[in-house]
Amino acid sequence: MAQKQKLDCHQLEPLPLHLFIQSLGNGLSWNLSDSSAALSTLADLGVDCQLLANMPLSYAPMAGDERLRSAIASMYRDISAEEVIVFCGAQEAIFATQLAILQSGDEVVVIGPGYPTLTRTVLSMKIQFKTLEVQSDPWRFDIRQLPALLSPRTRLMVVNSPHNPTGAVLAKDDAKALCSQAEFLGIPLLSDEVGTFSHDPSAPEPMRMCEHSQQAMSLGVLSKSFGLPGIRIGWLVVRNQQWREKLMQAKGYLSICPSRLDQMVATELFSRSGPLLERNNKIRFENIASALALCKKYPLQVECSRPAAGLTGVVKLLMEDPFEHARKVAQQEQMLAFPASLFGVKGPWLRVGFGSSQFTEILKRWERCLQ
Repeated sequence: MAQKQKLDCHQLEPLPLHLFIQSLGNGLSWNLSDSSAALSTLADLGVDCQLLANMPLSYAPMAGDERLRSAIASMYRDISAEEVIVFCGAQEAIFATQLAILQSGDEVVVIGPGYPTLTRTVLSMKIQFKTLEVQSDPWRFDIRQLPALLSPRTRLMVVNSPHNPTGAVLAKDDAKALCSQAEFLGIPLLSDEVGTFSHDPSAPEPMRMCEHSQQAMSLGVLSKSFGLPGIRIGWLVVRNQQWREKLMQAKGYLSICPSRLDQMVATELFSRSGPLLERNNKIRFENIASALALCKKYPLQVECSRPAAGLTGVVKLLMEDPFEHARKVAQQEQMLAFPASLFGVKGPWLRVGFGSSQFTEILKRWERCLQ
């Protein structure tokens, strides 16, 4: 049996996004490209802080608190608590999946591209990845070329829907086809669904892959649709027992268990998540309308289209290089802006985030850079 390829952290390349942020310097107080929903405080959430004050600060169960796992499972159809593994954010879940599933010589097929860590980590493990890129005008997935990318070495498929940064959503027929392909090959399908609860009020929710296949693993996190990046809780819904066991083995080399404090807050949150998501989606809907209106005022500078779901979309810059524009925004307005190429989307695109409760001020600052 082939030995697992050890991950050498000295081989890990710096993430381009982080290098770009560092290159802009300090003092940036605003973020045009934020991928989180409107932020909340413990008081906003109605969390009883006395519960936190009286909690013993012991280790938590490795897979996560049973009440939290049950609360997460209730957000999905026909999912049980034992099929949920809680992680310290989505990044740990992605890392654990790669450690648990892959070894040197394997291949990964990414339908996206997605967040950089979905692919950058595997490069350090001498694993090849192939990308089926999202299509533009309008932004959409086209999986007709998928069979040409698959091989006997394919050990993992990855999809990100709603897509970061474009906001594209996998059509239901295509999603079901991906699930069928994973079932046929007997390999896991990692579905990055961190923005799945962010959508127009009248639109159907994006498809959750774990509800349709034993081979699909749905990734969720509190930092995006829920707007709680300060609560470091992510999760994987994994119906396949074999994959769950492998993930738990990998988790033993990482955080071991999530924070009891974070899990307590998260459990309280899920008991009232409906109003929170409703508020965040209302803010998102209004912010998208404001962004589209601004883009119409400057047709020679930018083109913008409505994202299907998620908290981000992309704007096409017609007169300026995205990196030059982002540096100008940082220098003039103390505001972050991310070229979409940092997320694997080629071309003159800029990522825009629609979740902030301060979006009116953010747009004012951006407009001054467009004038």
